[in-house]
Amino acid sequence: GIVEAQNAAGEMFGEEGIINVVQATERSDDIFGALEQAVASHATRSAQDDDYTLVEVTMVKEADIEVQLKKAGVSSIAGGPRDWSMEYKLRGTTLRDFNPLPVVTHLLMEVPGLRPFSGKLYTILAELFSNALEHGVLGLESSMKASADGFAQYYDQRQRRLEVIESGFVRFHFDHQPTGEGGCLVITVEDSGGGFDYAEKNQALLEDSQDYSGRGIPLVRHLCESVKYQGEGNQVEAVFNWKADT
Repeated sequence: GIVEAQNAAGEMFGEEGIINVVQATERSDDIFGALEQAVASHATRSAQDDDYTLVEVTMVKEADIEVQLKKAGVSSIAGGPRDWSMEYKLRGTTLRDFNPLPVVTHLLMEVPGLRPFSGKLYTILAELFSNALEHGVLGLESSMKASADGFAQYYDQRQRRLEVIESGFVRFHFDHQPTGEGGCLVITVEDSGGGFDYAEKNQALLEDSQDYSGRGIPLVRHLCESVKYQGEGNQVEAVFNWKADT
């Protein structure tokens, strides 16, 4: 309503009008009143075209969300899905055109108590998905990233191969079970690639890499209870145990 408020010449107040008022108002508590006055001055006609709605949203840190829930008397593990499993598979050109990470992260945030861990979970999902897509489906070699120049060439090849992708898949499987103090989330990511001999890789997960490549999975290992490769090497399982501060 405020954005579309028109003056006698049919000119809308617009988003720019709102931004100008916000920037010109010194005290944040005065912004609503300043907006109402500005819109009234702009729309000099007696009849109001639409309802005006003003909403204030306060941004807080993730860690503070639990504090606010406690003040409201709401348990962080109340309501929502707690015992469940699901599979999410992306095929062919969908891998080229669609980023699944926001969708699957949003799904996990519906689990009561998991929201404070959203940053860690996104890091885990992003690393597992990028490995499955780049090394499994696209067949890119980590050794290309042994230098800064190779790093750039790696992502150039990634883009080129994505543009012509027509087949292949990446499959997510999630299994969440509640525990007495929180829950256990098992994330399994499988791809259509040929895999690799992962016997040494599972041991290498315990080590940190100082190279341009090879840092991601050890990071996931630090965030999870366990990480291990399975099948033909084209499947990896990460176990994330969490405790809710109730």
